[in-house]
Amino acid sequence: MQKSSLVILFLILLIPVAIVITRESPNTRPEVLETMQLQRYFGQMLCIGMMGTSLDENPGLREQIEGGMVGTIILFRYNTGEGFPELMRQLQEIETEFPLWIMVDQEGGKIERVPDMHCISPQEMAETKSPQQAFEAYRKMATQLRDYGFTNNLGPVVDLDINPNNPIIGHYGRSFSADPDVVYDYARSFIDAHREQGLLTCIKHYPGHGSADKDTHLDWTDVTLCWSTAERDIFKRLIDNGYADMIMTSHIFHSGIDDRFPASMSEKHVREIIREKWGYDGVIITDDLLMNALCAQYDVSEIVTHTINADNDMVLFGNIDHSAADYVEEFHRVIRELVESEKISMTELEESFNRVTRLKQSRQQEI
Repeated sequence: MQKSSLVILFLILLIPVAIVITRESPNTRPEVLETMQLQRYFGQMLCIGMMGTSLDENPGLREQIEGGMVGTIILFRYNTGEGFPELMRQLQEIETEFPLWIMVDQEGGKIERVPDMHCISPQEMAETKSPQQAFEAYRKMATQLRDYGFTNNLGPVVDLDINPNNPIIGHYGRSFSADPDVVYDYARSFIDAHREQGLLTCIKHYPGHGSADKDTHLDWTDVTLCWSTAERDIFKRLIDNGYADMIMTSHIFHSGIDDRFPASMSEKHVREIIREKWGYDGVIITDDLLMNALCAQYDVSEIVTHTINADNDMVLFGNIDHSAADYVEEFHRVIRELVESEKISMTELEESFNRVTRLKQSRQQEI
């Protein structure tokens, strides 16, 4: 038999083997492909905190970020001590399909996460500086954040300072004013300054936390008797004028709007008003879902189910108390179970994934 004939016969004999290998390849089974897609979608929706000032203190987290299980890291004051510049370098060097967002709450005054940066509080800013002077101060803030490597600043606070005894807003001077016009003008200064330096911002805490008499970090916070529509209207005004890169939903409860769930878990607050009534198709992120206003009332599965079905795009788990990688594994396990039980749809996840990645890619093109 000629050599060429032997080669042809050998190749023919290999075809059934190749077909079997292809059919049995674990990475091409439909259920595996769907799991991989689910991980990809939810990874971009997940914003996670971390321990310490080094990835070495969070074993497994680097690999999870590389594998697309985490799309956003949020840092707090306890992450920005000695070794903080090295942590930022480590995070920025991780190769990912989509840019890794590194978020921070740097509002000024009492809410400052980076120790060598200082800016006066929003309240003092509006009382002592013009909007142009505020822009200059926030430009300096944004420049420093950019130089460190942050991509997002979770501000400005646009809550109205209705209750000066509010334990988490008024008490710390986090609101610009009780006057919506003043809040609007200074919020624009904050946002414009950050945009100039290539940073994304996030207006918070929808639908308004300024009139509350409790702190959602600690307690169930019912604003039914004190909240007014003016607190929500400031968000619409900023949206209508193009000043809403992102919106953060709070955990305040208002029985007149939704008698079952707080705002962050409520379709009535998020989907029906922000999405359908106002037509906003940008990124909506929850406030920290580990706050006691939620955790004392619901388990993680309930929280994730209702925040995603309400039409939030990103779920934030910030103040963790042990390994970030363990939290990530747990949240991905929960989301798999919720999809398998049809409590959350892949379509819902895909829509949020598309909003987040669209914003990431648009920012990347601008810088």
